[in-house]
Amino acid sequence: IAAFEMLMRLAPFGAFGSIANFVSVNGLQPMGHLGLFVLTMYLASAVFLLFILWPLAALHHFSLWKIIRYMREELLVVASTSSSEPVLPAILLKLESLGCNESSIGITVPLGFSMNLSGTGIYLAIATTFLAQITGTHFSVGQYLVLAAVMTIAAKTAAGFSGSGFLALTTGLAATHNTTLLATTTLIVGIDRFQSEARALISLATNIVSAVVLAKWEGQCDTAQLARNLER
Repeated sequence: IAAFEMLMRLAPFGAFGSIANFVSVNGLQPMGHLGLFVLTMYLASAVFLLFILWPLAALHHFSLWKIIRYMREELLVVASTSSSEPVLPAILLKLESLGCNESSIGITVPLGFSMNLSGTGIYLAIATTFLAQITGTHFSVGQYLVLAAVMTIAAKTAAGFSGSGFLALTTGLAATHNTTLLATTTLIVGIDRFQSEARALISLATNIVSAVVLAKWEGQCDTAQLARNLER
């Protein structure tokens, strides 16, 4: 435990040293690329909300924005901790108060928290593309297919704690057997906190919407109660 605690305390210094060494060799221009990487992640998350979750919610006759407003306290907790795990009990209680049957959300929500991490999936695709571009790595069609399969499994099995997306990224890149690509992940350790917030928020929003949709499919959602509480 003491060794692990020491490792966690020294990790930020290691990340800073890695980025400082990279800047000393390549100049400040790559730092702009890191900023673009963060911006791309947030833009992709916004696109996912607007073109996937919003239409899905509208198709099932409830408002994505109203349910986000209803869950705003939990979303703020996730934004501050970069993890969705602390709000799981509160999400279950609020979904039940919205009219979703306990037997339905009691299965779908915990399962979603473990295997429906859409934010991590978005991050893995963007991060892999970014690292491949800055290292000049070119993948064959076969390598793309293997990488896509490994990343999909990694995204589905990543835990909900902060930083799990980065661990899933290194696991997936290890499958390429490209040591240069894998070593370059140290460059994005320092900005992973910003990415982790986006991953956790998108994953939580996806699981909330999915839980309501599945409850409706199963006929275990009181639509009148749902509409009434979302209007508060």
